[in-house]
Amino acid sequence: MTFKRIVFFDGHCQLCNRFLNFLILLDRKRNLHFASLQGKTSQEILSEEERSLHDSLIFWEEGKLTYKSYAALKAVASLGGVWKGVLMFRLVPSSLLDAFYDLVARNRFKWFGRRESCRMPTKEEAKYLLP
Repeated sequence: MTFKRIVFFDGHCQLCNRFLNFLILLDRKRNLHFASLQGKTSQEILSEEERSLHDSLIFWEEGKLTYKSYAALKAVASLGGVWKGVLMFRLVPSSLLDAFYDLVARNRFKWFGRRESCRMPTKEEAKYLLP
């Protein structure tokens, strides 16, 4: 199986799961696949060090990895159309974007809660969720 784009996310993070739901809902072209950092796919593709970054969203595109704020921007931009406009945020220094990202990441369980299980995907959505 080959994939062009995979969004790796913390499966226990409520905010991450909401972001995932947003991407699934708007990814009409089905450009994206999704995998938990705790899952089998991440073990096969990512190094142990990369998998340990549970506070970071990781965007994998044809073998190239991006992290944190840029990963989120690239995931949204891959939806196409007007969503590509989010890349204008790359004009903001990455140190500032990542500082904000890190602030939210440090507080994500306190602010948004922790998930012990995920919602059941539809049959269509399940095609894009990797083990």
